Amino acid sequence: MLGLVNLNNKGYIRTVEALISIIIILVVIFFLTPERQEEKAEVPPIVESAQNFILNELTLNESARTCIVTNPLCENSITFTHIIESNIPPSYNYTVKICDTTNCVVPTPIDKDIYVSDIIIASTIEKQDPKIVRLWMWSTEE
Repeated sequence: MLGLVNLNNKGYIRTVEALISIIIILVVIFFLTPERQEEKAEVPPIVESAQNFILNELTLNESARTCIVTNPLCENSITFTHIIESNIPPSYNYTVKICDTTNCVVPTPIDKDIYVSDIIIASTIEKQDPKIVRLWMWSTEE
């Protein structure tokens, strides 16, 4: 009888040893493999500040604001284009569009990182027709 008990204990011990070694291997693999980090496209600070400044300037400039709400061709006006072009960072290009809905897209380069920002110009006292001014920017450098 003693011989049988001794053999059964050895089987249990070997099974426990195998489980412990598997757990140790899994723990080592878990801590040694690098974490996969999600690639988040960060907006360069110069682009973000330029977009914020331009859109705030369009909001605060009364003549630009009135033009945006009342004139469908405001994108071509001198006041509107001057505010944008004078504040675009060097080596960046842009496209801007005044939209009636959120489904507003324009052709942009497919091989560049495009940074988009927009703002809603709610209305003027005379006309209650909100518009979305959307500004796309991308680097002209390779």
